[in-house]
Amino acid sequence: MRKLRRSGKVQSRCLASAFERANRTAGKKCVRGVVDEGKLLTANPWNQFTWIEGPKATIRQFDGDELLDLLDHVEAAWKDVPVAAAAVKLFLWSGCRKLEVAGLTWDMLRVVGSEYHFEIVGKWGVERWVRVPEALYRELQALRTDSPFVFAAYTEQIRRFHAGNAGCLRKIRDDFRAENFGRWVYERVKEWAEQSGTGRAYLHVFRKTALQHARRGEDINRQVAEDACVGEAVLMTNYVKETDEQRRARSNRTFARILASLSAEVARCYGHVEQELTPLEKQLESAIAARDWDRVAALSALLAQRDRPDAM
Repeated sequence: MRKLRRSGKVQSRCLASAFERANRTAGKKCVRGVVDEGKLLTANPWNQFTWIEGPKATIRQFDGDELLDLLDHVEAAWKDVPVAAAAVKLFLWSGCRKLEVAGLTWDMLRVVGSEYHFEIVGKWGVERWVRVPEALYRELQALRTDSPFVFAAYTEQIRRFHAGNAGCLRKIRDDFRAENFGRWVYERVKEWAEQSGTGRAYLHVFRKTALQHARRGEDINRQVAEDACVGEAVLMTNYVKETDEQRRARSNRTFARILASLSAEVARCYGHVEQELTPLEKQLESAIAARDWDRVAALSALLAQRDRPDAM
């Protein structure tokens, strides 16, 4: 269907251009001297059609109950393949595309203090960090194998699951392939949607859900671009080099927005556990409440030193 739409757009542009060649008001686009001047058009009829507006697609997103029900389904039906639940959780927190999650490798991990991020190069070469809760990171660590891929345990787990089915075993590759794992998780989400009667669902709904919660908060880039009289895309592509610290800050802001928009139960089930404040952090809170700014500055410096990147 997408190819048909793309083909239709190309044909539409070609027809519009063809009419422009015979349109005397089209300036240099009009090709003169081929037919009599009186036979040329005075307007492009292609631009005068009343086009039929197509229906607007409904943006499918998961609500809190669906997120909990989906996770319950995966954990129950595929309890012997725990990478499934871990992947589902990571899809929500990251808001990434299917292969960006399925193809994660451990060398993408960036640990900063008690923060756990993955550095991802996505579509069109866009680089960004995505933060995951510590409990989810521990869950992923428990599944770690000798492979560089985060979800490589899938191969052995799915083999054990289908141990009594020789036909299925023959179809399972010996080596981990991100494409295969991504497609398998996609099928699990589709399976849940069909069984629960919630309507069509697929992995990309996680991205739509996460982005709805997070929104796009880098308004400062837009303002800087406007002040410099350049496009935001041009600014970020040709003039400004984003640092790891800026990627980390963006990752933290996105993580905080998603966390704030989730119910406490969904956040907990998807791996977020409230962390107790350390004594140093409690002292900082007390100093802020007392408006003791000198002490706030001193404590902030100590906390910054503690949280310096230790695995960049």
